[in-house]
Amino acid sequence: MASFEFSKEEMNDMVYAAREATIRFKRARTLFRAGDVAYSQWDEETLDYNIKRYTAVEVMLREKYEVAFGEEW
Repeated sequence: MASFEFSKEEMNDMVYAAREATIRFKRARTLFRAGDVAYSQWDEETLDYNIKRYTAVEVMLREKYEVAFGEEW
């Protein structure tokens, strides 16, 4: 298994990116439910899956941050 080291700034960027992805998929789900045609290519199951996936990624990255830097993110 490969091991990678990231700076605090890089870890922050990754956590923020995961959080932003979750927010964007939640917004997309809301607009999809409202019937916005710009989101007609999505389905609710896929949007829910992506919300859960990126939420889990954020949790995982926060845990790795705590281990790597000895403080909560």
